[in-house]
Amino acid sequence: MTAASATGNVEIYGMQISGNVIPCVTFAQDSKCGAFVLKDMMKGEMRTPEMLAVNPWGQMPSMKDGDFCLAESNAILRYLANCYNIQAYGGSDAQKRAMIDWAMDWVSTNFMTNYFKYIWYPVAGFGSPASDQAKVNQECNSSLDLFEKKFLPNKKFIGGENMNIADYKLGCLLWYLSHPAVKAKSGYELPKRYKTYVDDYVTAMSPESQKFLDAGKAFLNSKQ
Repeated sequence: MTAASATGNVEIYGMQISGNVIPCVTFAQDSKCGAFVLKDMMKGEMRTPEMLAVNPWGQMPSMKDGDFCLAESNAILRYLANCYNIQAYGGSDAQKRAMIDWAMDWVSTNFMTNYFKYIWYPVAGFGSPASDQAKVNQECNSSLDLFEKKFLPNKKFIGGENMNIADYKLGCLLWYLSHPAVKAKSGYELPKRYKTYVDDYVTAMSPESQKFLDAGKAFLNSKQ
């Protein structure tokens, strides 16, 4: 599955610390189909006329492949996989693709909304903590336990031995939650299974993508 106008030189716009930008950039780099272009949202760089032509909402990540423009992390991951690395999106197997969609959408609609928002965002200075942090932390790990039983039974990744696009999405967020600043400020600690998952996630990426994580790590280092 390809796009007639796919160039193999995708540009992904945003900031290096964004948990929505990181999955798209690292997947593009590992698939050798694109690169990151810094646009500092805090300076209004996502809302210039040029960037609003790419994404009229002025949000990140945004993407351009030739004349084709796209936004939203999950949509970008699916597009990149469809055009440049179809095996990372289940190949032509409709059921494998559906399961990847399920896992990736769960990350967006459940994990990020109910847990990540109240654990990582306050540590980063982007939101208020939960009224009962201990409860959120416990419920987060209970939900991750269910996720493990459904999507990671006796498997290294959601994709099996190799990462798929859902792993790029989830792995980034779990990597962020594994930072010492998160435990120090929120009391949250990843379950042992997911500490291993994070180690495998980082190891599986290219050196270029591993280096891309440096900005996020430095950002959280500043919050300790």
